[in-house]
Amino acid sequence: MPDAGNPNFFTTFKGRYTATPASGVTAGSNVVMLSCVNDVIFCGNYQVQSYTQGQTLLTLPVECRPVDSIILPISVYGDATEVVSASISTAGTISLDVTYPKPLKVFFKGWSFNISPNFY
Repeated sequence: MPDAGNPNFFTTFKGRYTATPASGVTAGSNVVMLSCVNDVIFCGNYQVQSYTQGQTLLTLPVECRPVDSIILPISVYGDATEVVSASISTAGTISLDVTYPKPLKVFFKGWSFNISPNFY
């Protein structure tokens, strides 16, 4: 169970969790935070040596997985910066809609999505 902090004060986060990068993926920080309003917030960027569309980039911990699949825009940098779609499955796997044979940086730091439907 994650550290919930001092129970006498309002807390901003429910906990700190760790995402699991796929093989060949390097994390600047694989920490994800779950806020008290059920936002999943990424704390680091990821570097990929090469990427094939649909391949798993990383897997979220159980506490941070949505009950329905989500598709969100995210910035990546290969030869140039572009916005692509990232899919988050109910199993917590995240994949991109791009194939890139060269090193690719995925800008997750500060990226967030909400999982409030998990609790209603």
